[in-house]
Amino acid sequence: MKKKCAFFIGVVLVFAMACGKSSGRYAEYRTYMEKSIQAQEEYLSAIDRAESAGDVALAINKFAERIQALEPLRKSHLEKYPEMSMEKEPPAELRDIANRQNELAEKIERASEKNLAPYLLDPVVVEAVKNLSRAMGEN
Repeated sequence: MKKKCAFFIGVVLVFAMACGKSSGRYAEYRTYMEKSIQAQEEYLSAIDRAESAGDVALAINKFAERIQALEPLRKSHLEKYPEMSMEKEPPAELRDIANRQNELAEKIERASEKNLAPYLLDPVVVEAVKNLSRAMGEN
């Protein structure tokens, strides 16, 4: 009986995971957004744990690396899906993940105000912020 129950739970979990994956028009874009969210969550976690200017700079630099690594994918998806520009409402298929992204952006903003402020004038943090600006295409 226990084996049957475990098998049934396994089947339900596999089915639930399969249903959660998007196979629609924007499946590739969803995958990019999930990677972006993962990078942002790691950055948020690192900023929350930061106890020094060095920790803050390391978190920012790692985030910049992740942003740079995702940039070619972002550009190719924006060419493939021009309707995904930031000024427009996301398609229904992506609203859930877009909402997650927006919530995360707010958390990052609050954490940055709280945890980065004491270190903003430290030279290693200043350099890391410049590095992040370059990674985000801001000169």
